[in-house]
Amino acid sequence: MCRSKFVPVLFTLALLMVVTSPAATAAKAKQSGLELRSRLPKDPVLAIVVSSKDLPAGFDEMFETAARLSGDDSADDLRKGLSEWESRMGFSVRDDLLAQIGPEFALVIDLPTAEELMNAVGNPTTENWGRLLQGIGKLAMVRDAERLDGTLRKIFTAWDAEIDEAEELTRVTLALGGTDPAFPQIPLYYGFRGNTFALGFTPEWVRASLGKRPSGERLDNGADFARLAPHLDARPSGLFYLNLPRIAEWIRQSPLIGMLIANNAEAKSMADVFLSEEYVGMGLAATTIEADGGVKTTSFGPPGLSAGHLLRGIVAGVAIPNLLSAIERGKQKRSLADVRTISAVCQQYFIDNGNYPGPTEGWVPVETIAEQVEPVYIRVLPREDGWASPILFWSDGSSYRIVSNGKDGEMDRDWSQPFETQETADPGQDIVFGDGQFLTRPEGMNE
Repeated sequence: MCRSKFVPVLFTLALLMVVTSPAATAAKAKQSGLELRSRLPKDPVLAIVVSSKDLPAGFDEMFETAARLSGDDSADDLRKGLSEWESRMGFSVRDDLLAQIGPEFALVIDLPTAEELMNAVGNPTTENWGRLLQGIGKLAMVRDAERLDGTLRKIFTAWDAEIDEAEELTRVTLALGGTDPAFPQIPLYYGFRGNTFALGFTPEWVRASLGKRPSGERLDNGADFARLAPHLDARPSGLFYLNLPRIAEWIRQSPLIGMLIANNAEAKSMADVFLSEEYVGMGLAATTIEADGGVKTTSFGPPGLSAGHLLRGIVAGVAIPNLLSAIERGKQKRSLADVRTISAVCQQYFIDNGNYPGPTEGWVPVETIAEQVEPVYIRVLPREDGWASPILFWSDGSSYRIVSNGKDGEMDRDWSQPFETQETADPGQDIVFGDGQFLTRPEGMNE
């Protein structure tokens, strides 16, 4: 069977079952306290637990939204494609899969080191991908384990996966690259115990999740989560937890990320802010419960990510790019003005002397000609552009060029050689003036 026929459907299922947030489904849930919470490991990077008594209804809503977003012409095609795919597969996504999951489901994500992650991407072996995925798992309460198991087997069979039994669990071997031996084969494990279903990439993770984890090893026993929990609803219908201290530690302990940050001034500036105690001194957690026909969300986390800060962050997400753009335009305008000033000095010097300042041996900082023009033609010659980089000068006596290297501080080419005049929106582009006119300039700027 051709995979391309049902990839969109599987993607939709993954979006629903993996990315769904508590707030999206808690409106249909009863206040429960979330029993699956006791089966989650302590100190994960991300944990989401949701109680929803009607997962198929949530799927219907998502499907309708996807249909609307895809346009009127493709909405019917989307429904028809799903129906045809279900017919070929021999099960109903709504009834045989989604309706069997609930009333709770959970997702847990942990991370390997950054180096292991990069190694898995660059060297995709079964062993490397196993380390990459071993901290990811899915938990759910189920209504009919046998029916759900049969549906999962049909899905994995359609993916040409090998299915066998391994120590009371089902092992599914997924060939990510089909028959291409260069791609790894990923073992996936799942199992049932009573009304609990667990799916993960190691049998140890699945077995631990099917039973209640021992005291000291549960989500609630994590030092960071324990600090947040007293400030959240005691019996919620949805829980979201992001372990910011773990993420910060993950970044700080990576030599690779450290090197990248150290070599990039902007990245270092951002890291200094977002790795501070204000932002990652504690994790971020939120719970949801039904209240007066709506959904009440209670959140707690570091000051930098409080509700007020988040609101300002949303505003900043819109305003900061515009502000940064305005700052760059201001630097461009200043550079244009200074280059124009230097050119006027050169023209006046030519009138009095019959040649331009110089000549120079190649490109030199413009301060090289300061002795020739100060203070007769200008009191103080501009030396630096708007980005605090030296303005460069070239002259053979009968012709000259003045260059600001722009935001990146690097000359794009040898502007003493012939070229066509141009405009650019890129603030990293050089600003070039020569022989009485701008030869390259920012778009929309005459000066």
